[in-house]
Amino acid sequence: MKKVFFLIFLSWLLFFIATPPFHTPDETEHYENSFWLSRFIYPVQPENRNRPKLFINELMDLYIPFDIKKIARSDLKNKTYTEDQIKKFEPITLQSYHPPLYFFLISFSHQVSNFFRLDLVSRFYLARIFSAFLYFGTVVFAYKTLKILIAKEYIISSILLFFSLNPLVIKSAVGINPDTGMTLFSIVSLYLMMKWQKKKIITLKQTIVLSIIAGLATLSKFSGIFLTFIFPIYAYIKKRVSKELLFLCFTFYVVSLILLSPWFYLNMSRYGRLSPPAFSFAEYRELQPHGIIQAMTLSVFELRHTIMHFSGFLGPTNNINPPKLFFLSYTIVISILALAGFLVLFQNIRKRKKFFWVTLHFSSLLLFLFVLGTYFKKQGFSWDLQGRYFIPGFFSLTIYIFIGVMKLLRQNAQTVSQILFFTALGHFYYILFFSLIPSYYRYGVLFRDFRLLYPIFGELFVLAFLSHVILVFSITRRLFNPASK
Repeated sequence: MKKVFFLIFLSWLLFFIATPPFHTPDETEHYENSFWLSRFIYPVQPENRNRPKLFINELMDLYIPFDIKKIARSDLKNKTYTEDQIKKFEPITLQSYHPPLYFFLISFSHQVSNFFRLDLVSRFYLARIFSAFLYFGTVVFAYKTLKILIAKEYIISSILLFFSLNPLVIKSAVGINPDTGMTLFSIVSLYLMMKWQKKKIITLKQTIVLSIIAGLATLSKFSGIFLTFIFPIYAYIKKRVSKELLFLCFTFYVVSLILLSPWFYLNMSRYGRLSPPAFSFAEYRELQPHGIIQAMTLSVFELRHTIMHFSGFLGPTNNINPPKLFFLSYTIVISILALAGFLVLFQNIRKRKKFFWVTLHFSSLLLFLFVLGTYFKKQGFSWDLQGRYFIPGFFSLTIYIFIGVMKLLRQNAQTVSQILFFTALGHFYYILFFSLIPSYYRYGVLFRDFRLLYPIFGELFVLAFLSHVILVFSITRRLFNPASK
């Protein structure tokens, strides 16, 4: 498994080098939030659409729109701000409607940058690296969860790679994005439920731990609230008597509420409401509200975008995507395979009790997205249900896909593992070399462009890619030979 983990790291590194700063969704103000939290200030919401004087403004103007020649001429690689200059910046961001935990975790990168007096460009990349640790934590707990579910190492490896090498998953890991933090705590919660599933009862200690994890997920991004849907069912299935069940549910929600209360208090003191107002202010198009029935119907239909984004939608506004035929085919095939696998597990859920917790976790997230989509449509927002909201669910979806391929193609686990392994690699290479890189760079001078982006990136990309290819051959030979059964 060490080689599998190293392959995942190298895949992240290739995307890390090739993805310019601020070219993942909302990364500009996410980074701004982390800067102010390093100074123990959480930005306030804007009152209008006028551009405030932000810490990121110079850096943002350098990379948006992307022009490698402009980057080459810039002196920001040698610049930092003095304390007097920082005092002139305004802690105002639209993205401060997010809870603060994720931004607080990566804010420590700014402390390290201050200590080593890093320039503006280097400190941005360091913040990205701090965020990536949450992705690597997700990979580790995804592996530990699969170890409980599945005995065969080659099956675990293929599912883990299909999940971890997905371009959207890596894009979220490369950028500064709170979905990364929410995903980590979501997978940790699933792992703990799986770990404790053999015990007939649930203890008060386990209840408090699950409550804390749910609270941390929600404090990373509010979509983590879906974990609170799970606990009553989880506790009920543990066959607690009614009084004990009520007490545990009460304890779970009280502990989660205590964790969330500072965030609610901050919003009440600033805006007189539990949630910040700019969540609605973020919509710049004319609102088109729908009735509740129509909104619910459209919400179900919007889930197609959620799956579609995993085909390889990149860029700050999902503006970089594969050909339409590819992403439509991807969406249809993935949906059919996942549905087939889900039905196989659902029909045999009593014999495969361990998979019930995966389905419960998956269904709770799906329910949250349905509610969120209904809210969007009822209010009249034109927003998609982004794929990055669904990354914890994509982990479960990958398990369903594996079973679905076995069912529909009538192949053994060894062959299906090979199919998933090579599909994951082919998808990764295709999006990297035919979608991401051509959108920003020219292949004839790719090495030079990477060095202009950051001095060591040219050499690092070549080394990472050669290592990646060698590792693929090594894993192919060792992981999928008959002896690995």
